[in-house]
Amino acid sequence: MSVLGIGALARIVADAPFNDRFAKVYGAALTPQSVTTVLAAADQGYLWALADMLDELRERDTHLHSVLAKREQAVAGAEWELRPPQGAGTRGTYIAKWCAERLREIEAAPGGTERSFPDALADLMGAAYHGRAGMEVVWRREGRYWMPNALSFVHPRRFAYATDWRLHLWDASGTAPGMQYPANGGDSAFGRFPGIPLDSFPAGKFVVHAPRVRGTYPTREGLGRTVCWPSTFKRFAIRDFLAFAEWAGRGLRIGTYSTGTDPNGGARAVDEDVRVLEAMLERMSSAVSAVIPDSTKLQVLGTPSDNKVHDRLVLLCNSEMSKAVLGETLTTEVGEAGGNRALGQVHDDVRLMLARADARSLGATLRRDLLRPMVQRTWGDRAPVPEIAFATDPKESLDAIAGRYLKLAQAGLPMDAAYARKSLSLPEPEEGAQTFGGATAEPEPDASAQGEPGAARNDAPTKPLDE
Repeated sequence: MSVLGIGALARIVADAPFNDRFAKVYGAALTPQSVTTVLAAADQGYLWALADMLDELRERDTHLHSVLAKREQAVAGAEWELRPPQGAGTRGTYIAKWCAERLREIEAAPGGTERSFPDALADLMGAAYHGRAGMEVVWRREGRYWMPNALSFVHPRRFAYATDWRLHLWDASGTAPGMQYPANGGDSAFGRFPGIPLDSFPAGKFVVHAPRVRGTYPTREGLGRTVCWPSTFKRFAIRDFLAFAEWAGRGLRIGTYSTGTDPNGGARAVDEDVRVLEAMLERMSSAVSAVIPDSTKLQVLGTPSDNKVHDRLVLLCNSEMSKAVLGETLTTEVGEAGGNRALGQVHDDVRLMLARADARSLGATLRRDLLRPMVQRTWGDRAPVPEIAFATDPKESLDAIAGRYLKLAQAGLPMDAAYARKSLSLPEPEEGAQTFGGATAEPEPDASAQGEPGAARNDAPTKPLDE
């Protein structure tokens, strides 16, 4: 099957493989030894086991999911806009507006792996955890206009690295060192390790976000490799705490029986006596009385009055994960030392700094893998490509903004009225509308000057771009 031609743009070429339904579940087998084995395999480019382990940790660790969701939604949940490059003029403004409308049109049917554009942003932000995230783009063409029609989620377990550090798309079915898995991928074009290099596909076929998170080799990127250890240790603490809770609720039941070797002891317990004692130990969880032979003895020990070992370990693991993901702890948990408003503001500033960096990184990926192909296939290689900007900063009070504009205007500083309206969430007045505080709105420029579809434009290609 050929997946490298321009025709691949209009269809899905990398369906989620059936193998992905059988992701590895670690459960109680998640130990420091198994974590080390998974990380060693990922170092060699086999990422499927790491992706499965990280998915399971997030699924079962509510605190980890919470801090990761906060970091992801700080960007994916923010308002966004497309801005033309500086000096792009009217043409750049029109292209940015047209592209923004196309992105907002991307929807997804219920079920399946398709994503709406807002959900795709959240998936791509998952790269901070896994180290990489991807979407497959299905394009449609209307006349000379190329536009993304659908975005399909590509699970991180499908990525692999070869010896040249090129990222490949692979149906995770090869044999990784220390891992037991089928030897090949059957009929899949992506089935034999390391799969197909992503840079072999036409530009824009895949959106792949691989941000700089820790600053290391690509196989070792992502917060997942950092937080997997405290999350694993936290599971040990919770597992032991549940056993302790059972002891606290029922008491530690101890049964002894006479072996007959003590001259001063009782008669030797026979096998039937031991079986009765074992049955009584099991029944003590619901029964309040027990009958046992005189050759055996049953004792119930109470719990210590103060046990904070598990609490301290869980709190330590949670705080370590919060610091790794959000750069701070005060907005997620307050320790015994407490906090104050000034310190909380400092912690909020740290989160804001990370959100800005994440927004710039994601914006660069979207411009490279989605906006640039959309613009260049429609308007040519020299057309201005917009950039996407996310409103990650907290919204300022509208009264404060209006007051600042008023002071600047009174000081005689010229200002852009359109920008002021936008920052105050005020729409542009419609043509001929009755206004106050200013003159009647000017009529909008002629459509042909804006370069709308179908209008005569000097900078438009005379025919669709050839493949």
